[in-house]
Amino acid sequence: MLILIFSNDILTDRVKGHLAAEKELTVSTYRSIIRGFQSQADIIYYNRINVKDVIDLYKRVPDASEAERAEIRKKLYSLLLPVYRNISLYHLKQMHFHLSNNESFLRFHRPERFGDDLTGVRDSVAYVNRTHKPVSGFEEGRIFNGYRFVYPLFDGNDYLGSVELSISMQTILERIRDDIHADAHFIILADTVKSKVFPDEQNYYAPSELFGDYMHEKALGPNHTPETAALIRNYIRENGPLDKVLARGNAFNFFEFDEQTLHAITFVPVVNAISQHTVAYLIIDRKHEDLQTRFNQYKIMAFVIIALLALLFYLLYRANLQRNAIEIDKRQLQSLIDLQRNVVILTDGHTLKFANRFFYESFNYDSLEHFLEEHDCICDLFIADDRFFHLGKVPEGKQWVKALMETPATRRIVKMLDREGTPRVYTVSVNPIPGHRYIVVFTDISLTILNQRELEQRASRDKLTHAYNREFLDASFHKLCHSANAQQKLLGVIMVDLDHFKRINDTYGHNRGDEVLKMFVSIIRHAIRQEDFIIRWGGEEFLLLMMVDSLHSLVAIAEGVRERIENATFEGVGQITASFGITLYHDGDNLKNTVARSDKALYEAKSSGRNMVIVDDALIVDGDHPFEHTEKEKAES
Repeated sequence: MLILIFSNDILTDRVKGHLAAEKELTVSTYRSIIRGFQSQADIIYYNRINVKDVIDLYKRVPDASEAERAEIRKKLYSLLLPVYRNISLYHLKQMHFHLSNNESFLRFHRPERFGDDLTGVRDSVAYVNRTHKPVSGFEEGRIFNGYRFVYPLFDGNDYLGSVELSISMQTILERIRDDIHADAHFIILADTVKSKVFPDEQNYYAPSELFGDYMHEKALGPNHTPETAALIRNYIRENGPLDKVLARGNAFNFFEFDEQTLHAITFVPVVNAISQHTVAYLIIDRKHEDLQTRFNQYKIMAFVIIALLALLFYLLYRANLQRNAIEIDKRQLQSLIDLQRNVVILTDGHTLKFANRFFYESFNYDSLEHFLEEHDCICDLFIADDRFFHLGKVPEGKQWVKALMETPATRRIVKMLDREGTPRVYTVSVNPIPGHRYIVVFTDISLTILNQRELEQRASRDKLTHAYNREFLDASFHKLCHSANAQQKLLGVIMVDLDHFKRINDTYGHNRGDEVLKMFVSIIRHAIRQEDFIIRWGGEEFLLLMMVDSLHSLVAIAEGVRERIENATFEGVGQITASFGITLYHDGDNLKNTVARSDKALYEAKSSGRNMVIVDDALIVDGDHPFEHTEKEKAES
């Protein structure tokens, strides 16, 4: 019985470890996607909505009559209609203006519906109108649900109301499907739909076929794919209903087999932006053909370990009766353990007593004696990396095996160098046996860790151009500033924007526009140094960050990039130009202000005729504009 329990514990630990890694990757991907859309919404708000023309029009609403409000509504709709039509480029869906009393003023997706009081229905709108601070997150609406980005509107110090941009769950599901190659579905509490959505709009929802308290949005496609629905039904049939688990509002997942493949089904909670209560779930179904093979190996390993333990107990029992036969039995045990492709050792917590052949092959030792000449314990090989278990985490006076046994299964991971000096990552299971001994099994999971790192890397890159994205810049900007100061360099910031890019999209289509953006980034990448950074700021705008010795050096680099772009031929389009705005990071400045200065210089370059480099006015000394100086020198030559 103990042997069976031990075997089950080994497999259970492996399953828990893989499920925890799967849940972390899925939730991290989901959060990264939301952060990306937050950045896109910020760009539209700060550059297209929170501008003078819009504010001057909107500030007339509070004192206007109903007839005047109708005229203002019409003018605001006409003014921002091109922006609303183009927000699809950012995968945004709605634009909605609200008055300071929570009254709906203009829905661009339903302009005929206005004047309804959103109090008690749209808590995010009420929050912004009450606090005058922006808020973002999931919220159910009167027509659609989705992720809302709600911003305050001011005329100087006078508060006018708020404006909302949002993305649909359809867009989020598509991004998840693309990023982690999984089926993704969405369910929302039925009570939430019935209490928030207009009665005549509720026909856009249907009851969930699997969960009685939930509904799904018809526009998102079927309830679930037949394959996913069958897997969840199988799990419920074997383990019982999921209603209580769903009610807790936490992320959870499980593995389920179909006829040929292992699936990880992960439920990711969707939390209301204001109440912080879970009101919906994303259900993500990802195939794991590699793990299915690995679990089969675990079962074989468990069987072998059972045999090993049975043999070991037998040997211990026979020790008092047949001492002279022990050496023969040891050789038989060694042969059996040597079949394992995992590292298997026997230790008393201090000294290595026994190891299989794969141990010696992995770490380049000829024998146990050879190992003990250099070390006492395998724990001496653990690399001190805080992401993994190592001796630095063992309390003073405690054995490392006991400390490891008290560590949660998902964190029983160590890092060691193999015979080639390559870092390898192992999950560890510790199994105590009589005589204060422990059988310890190390299973190599380096490939799983590499896959996780690859997903993390992808999360910091723009999917189309492979330039870095804004999430990378937000996380790295202060490090770059510190590095520049440490090297006594200046940190240059260049905002570059393709001239007339909208005309390219309108004339040749968005697919050709995408190809132009990819070639545009490729030209820049070959024109700058390897250590410089290119970040997609939004649409056709990019930031270049680089360390330079002087402002003139930065201008020269920008001019070189500009000339390369001007002289290049873009397939199917021809020649294209770009405009550049330049500034330098100031000590104590923040990312927002630094980028704003380069954006202002870019705006001047656009206004002055495009295809030129303009330096931030704050950097001009005694009327000497570095770019203009360069142009004079070129003319004289």
